[in-house]
Formats: sequence, C-alpha cells, structure tokens
Amino acid sequence: METFIQQTNMGLRHAALKLTHVGEQTVSVSTLVVHTYYHLPSIQIFRSFETSGLSYSNDRLADILTFTVSPDEIRRMVEGARQVRGSITGTPERPSLSFTAVFEGADGLKGSETIFSREAAGALHQALSAKLDSNNGIGAAVLKMQHTAGYPDI
Repeated sequence: METFIQQTNMGLRHAALKLTHVGEQTVSVSTLVVHTYYHLPSIQIFRSFETSGLSYSNDRLADILTFTVSPDEIRRMVEGARQVRGSITGTPERPSLSFTAVFEGADGLKGSETIFSREAAGALHQALSAKLDSNNGIGAAVLKMQHTAGYPDI
C-alpha cells in the first residue's frame, strides 16, 4: 500500500481498487470496483494479486458494483485501508474481504491485496466511505450497498 500512497495524482490516473467477499456467504455479494475518472479497468488486472486458496467467485457475478473517484480520493481510500489494517494484529483466522489496490506505473502494473476478517471488513467499509469527497454521494451509496449485502448485522 505504501507504493500506492506515495504516487502523485498523475501517477494515480490509472488506478483502481477491488473489494471482493472471499469468505462464507449466505447470498452472493457483488464485487465492487472503484476506479479513477481516467481509467475503466478489466476485472482481469486484479487476478495476479489474488491469494491462493480463497474463492473469488463473486468476481464472476453478472453485476459488479462500480463508481469513480479522483486520484486524490483513491489515495485517501488506500490510506484508510492501511489505517484499518494497521489496527489489526496477525492474519485473519476467517478471511472475509479482499481489498486490492492497483495502478499502472511507468514500469507496468503495481498492486497489492490485503485480506480482512468479517469484523475488520465492516470497519474498512466505514473508513473508505469517510475518505470520499463530501460530494461523492454515489460512492458512499455504492459502498453502503456492498456493506449491507455482505454485513447486514455489522
């Protein structure tokens, strides 16, 4: 996440985030892709960062949630994810949410994935929403949609 956060706004013109539920589910939860205004990514670009042994089947659902953000917003969102991750010790016993951040650098695609537990995923959705510009109501609504579908009791 550090490399992502250190990029300039120009360096994040081709950047995206993906939130995929990878844990136990009673219903399918649509994957969410957040991208900058300048770049509509293919879901395929996230594959090389996936953790072996987890199910990313929600990436293949017909409905993928999406919204756009500025390069500054996407950086703040990654900072929010880093703060949530920093408050957690160890590896989640029961993985629930994959958070992947990617950008196209001068020397190719860069990125990383962080796995969150169910409890931390709730905190992550809240942190990401708090990092949006105050006028990005669509982004806040879409984050809430995914949160409600995956974590109705958190």
